Amino acid sequence: MSRPRRLGGLPDPSVMTQVIDLEKVRREKLTRQATAAWQRRFGHRFPSDFTAADLPDPVLAELITGEGPGNQALNDFILGARGFSPGRNVEDVDRAEKMVVLESFLVLIDVLRFEAMYRMKWVRDFSARRRPLVEFVGETRQSPISALEPPSILETHPEYPAYQNLGDLERPVFLRQTIPTAILAFRRRTGSRS
Repeated sequence: MSRPRRLGGLPDPSVMTQVIDLEKVRREKLTRQATAAWQRRFGHRFPSDFTAADLPDPVLAELITGEGPGNQALNDFILGARGFSPGRNVEDVDRAEKMVVLESFLVLIDVLRFEAMYRMKWVRDFSARRRPLVEFVGETRQSPISALEPPSILETHPEYPAYQNLGDLERPVFLRQTIPTAILAFRRRTGSRS
């Protein structure tokens, strides 16, 4: 069976619409799989294109800790977005996939922590906060480690005086060194338990 053609041999535009819809369906399926445990845990439904900027403060406060339930929630999300069944343990995947999960975890937790800093007005706006989270870990993800440019610290950050004296190469390291303080401040701000 041949494809529908218009005059001039170009494909019928309605066929392309169907391809785009299939991509949307695929992303929705990955997001449903990735957020199944989150919906039960947080009682919140996540659309297929949700971003760090879309997360409610209490959800973000739990995810940024990188330990305990927040750590498990991030691993569930990553494994779901990678196509694994719900409840799969990271230790049960092969070594190559484990590396992808680890890289994805590091990028995703950075994005979420930078989002918390952004909400406290500690860092400038950054583009990764508006990218769908599933893109950081899905099967079509780009190299995630190189995909994230750390935001700049604002004058309202408590460590700004020390930051402004640093060179360009030292600034991202310094920003990450302030993450523990940011986690405590954001969790305190949202009323989360430490």
